[in-house]
Amino acid sequence: MAEVRRFRAPKTIAAAQHMLALFGAQFPGKCIQNITREDLLDHMAALQERGLGQRTIYNHIARIGTLLRSHKVVGLLDAKDKPKYDEREVAAYDSDQIHALFAAANAEERMTFQFFLGTGFREQEVMFCSWKNVDFKGKVVAVRSKPEMGFRPKDKEERSVPVPDSLIAALANRKKESTSMFIFPGCDGKPNGHFLRMLQKLALRAGLNCGECLTKDGKSCATQAICREWGLHKFRKTFATMHNEAGVPPPSKNGSVTHHGSPSDSSSVRKTISMCGRFELAQNSVIWGTSLLISGEALVSPLRSASS
Repeated sequence: MAEVRRFRAPKTIAAAQHMLALFGAQFPGKCIQNITREDLLDHMAALQERGLGQRTIYNHIARIGTLLRSHKVVGLLDAKDKPKYDEREVAAYDSDQIHALFAAANAEERMTFQFFLGTGFREQEVMFCSWKNVDFKGKVVAVRSKPEMGFRPKDKEERSVPVPDSLIAALANRKKESTSMFIFPGCDGKPNGHFLRMLQKLALRAGLNCGECLTKDGKSCATQAICREWGLHKFRKTFATMHNEAGVPPPSKNGSVTHHGSPSDSSSVRKTISMCGRFELAQNSVIWGTSLLISGEALVSPLRSASS
């Protein structure tokens, strides 16, 4: 756990502690060096009895494997022993979904998810994004590590992302009333960790749930805010799709849209934005509710509608 605490976010640390606590409870008093293949298989069966899916069980076994390797215990499981699962494809939202979602949103919800869509940021990147990370003059929002708060970007991907003028204007107005260092603080002023709950409640209110998601206790997304079709990472996928379908140069390896030169160089960023006029128009029409969206006319956008 020492290595996890040193390099991982608090959310990751908590998950690792939970996984190892479950494993320890399964074999109280047993030395790590005495763990066997049968022990691991028994633990996998116990996790399945608790209702965990194969992907989650795989994560548990991977974390336990890291612990075992740190104590020179290796090679207990063959490839055929490990949980098998299907990697779910992350699809982008279409323009009809975006239109309907924002039409039902209140001001705070609209601002929050416009930011997700306009930046392509991951959940924790939005959680820990502060006003210091917004370059209002250069029209860029940056992902920056905040180790003192336990936050480091995934794969150490610090980056700067050029965003539409309309998002910068909305952020400028928001900053005037903000009393927090964070753009989207929680009720206690700390980073907000409830974006998914906010999104799923909004999707239910907008009548956008698929109606086919069921929990283990029989709850349906037809009446509950639990639809798995609505997730935060789909905004990132939609962001990438908008770039691709607008003919914008593909994002660089670290995830930002850049031109030649440093991503933080305002002049190179502005070159990118001027080169990406269609992308700017696409974001504005999809995100901000232009006259096309407000009037309900056909949406002209690189994002395909569900009916196209």
